[in-house]
Amino acid sequence: MNEVTANNFQQLYPKVENALKNATFFGVDLEFSGLHAGEGVQYSLFDTMEKRYVRLKANLERFIGIQFGLTAFHYVRDENKYTAESFNFFLVPRSIPTKNRQFTCQAAAIEFLCSYEFDFNKCFYEGISYLNEIDEAELCNQLKTNSNLCYEEQFLSYKDENELKVHSFQIFEWLQTNPKDPIVIHTSTPILQYLLQKELRNQFPNIWTYAGDRKVTVLKVEKDVRISLQEKEEHNIEQVFLDYYIGFSKVFKLLINLKKPIVGHNVLLDLMLMHHQFYKPLPKRYSEFKKNIHQLFPTIYDTKFISYEMKNLVDKEVLWKLNALSVLYTHFKDGKGRHSTLQSPFIELKEKTVADKEKYHEAGWDSYCAGFCFIRLAHLFAVNSLGKGSDLRPLTNIEIMSGVKNYANCVNVMRGIVTHMKLDGPDPEQKRIKWLHVQSLGREALNISEIAETFSTYGAMDVKLCTPERAVIAVSNQSRRISCNDAMKKQETGSQYVHLRYPSPNHSVITVIHVERISIEGNTMDSTPCSKD
Repeated sequence: MNEVTANNFQQLYPKVENALKNATFFGVDLEFSGLHAGEGVQYSLFDTMEKRYVRLKANLERFIGIQFGLTAFHYVRDENKYTAESFNFFLVPRSIPTKNRQFTCQAAAIEFLCSYEFDFNKCFYEGISYLNEIDEAELCNQLKTNSNLCYEEQFLSYKDENELKVHSFQIFEWLQTNPKDPIVIHTSTPILQYLLQKELRNQFPNIWTYAGDRKVTVLKVEKDVRISLQEKEEHNIEQVFLDYYIGFSKVFKLLINLKKPIVGHNVLLDLMLMHHQFYKPLPKRYSEFKKNIHQLFPTIYDTKFISYEMKNLVDKEVLWKLNALSVLYTHFKDGKGRHSTLQSPFIELKEKTVADKEKYHEAGWDSYCAGFCFIRLAHLFAVNSLGKGSDLRPLTNIEIMSGVKNYANCVNVMRGIVTHMKLDGPDPEQKRIKWLHVQSLGREALNISEIAETFSTYGAMDVKLCTPERAVIAVSNQSRRISCNDAMKKQETGSQYVHLRYPSPNHSVITVIHVERISIEGNTMDSTPCSKD
């Protein structure tokens, strides 16, 4: 696992670039500063996908990804294996001239990441900067039109001001000695390095500066040499300054340009933050978001969605109990799924060290796990599709990928009216949610205080009051709707409420079911988790 911070980003970038260019596909994962912004943006089984997107957008715009995991998987044809090279990027937004960027941290999310030993010191002290396209264009324009932008009061700290004065006086005294050798000045940040070079070049016409690793080298030069250097290299310091702020966005742009398949687990929130953080602010319209993501990444696979589809093909005795990433990975690595098919490709994590333990909710590790599970799932689908005997020989990468071609760009939707969104076309029909209608037999208002006791064992559901005497219950699937009916039959016969059924959100009440006692609740039953598994 390659840990990447601001201290080694420039050094490791060629390695990152080489791994991505040679990859067959990428695994991605983000860790967030928060997931749930407040009561006003809770998700509901009554949400349309357009409304769900608006709720998600309101949630995520306040938060940032503080760690980006990226694993490049490369298929080795002659060895029936995939090699995996993982990178774990720590990220933090840096204040830019005229714009002091803000973000929110959620206490529960911080506690959650702490429980998995997330290194917040490394994140905030050594995090890599990034810019989306809007902020980058604005900064470029400022650098071109306003040479003194960095001296604006809200950007330049007292400490920076003092250091600039001290170093300016240091160079003044140094020049008095008619020096022949250069002098080296150490700088604490790339920002100060940029400011110092601008200040010294403006103040002293007989010197030239070069930037190094947290240092500025100053040379005394003749007038003609200064003119020549100024013509050739004057704008270099602006580019170095801009590159520092762009930071990780350079990697994101490379992912866009390569247009290779992207794999994630329950990847919707990751995609939304990637759009907002590295591309452009999230659009208002759901359809525009889908269009943008598909243009950026034409092929996306969600292992959570694929794992649900796999349950239709695998015997129950070899199925995983949950679709969480850690459960899937353990199933395919050490559990019953390890030998589910013959000739399944070997997966090798390159440069694995003792420190590279199974560290879930570390973005780099999770991106590897997502890709690992994707290969196993894709191979199972491919063997099933190709038929008898196909598991007796190694499959090509094309054959493996063809096994999941029908699931490309299908992104899992948690607790929603549909099972998934389709990034490259219309979303599926709204068949997932079953609606139950309840009406009071008399004038008495519906009792909404006992839903947890009555339905707590039957899974996720939401209740929406239409009037004080009428309500609609949204149940997440058919089996839970049947369980609700069973629950009502077990209640005491009291004739307080009548239970009716809606076949779909867009139909009228069509039947009257058995009259029994039922209690319901007016809000969502479960809160948004800190984990997006």
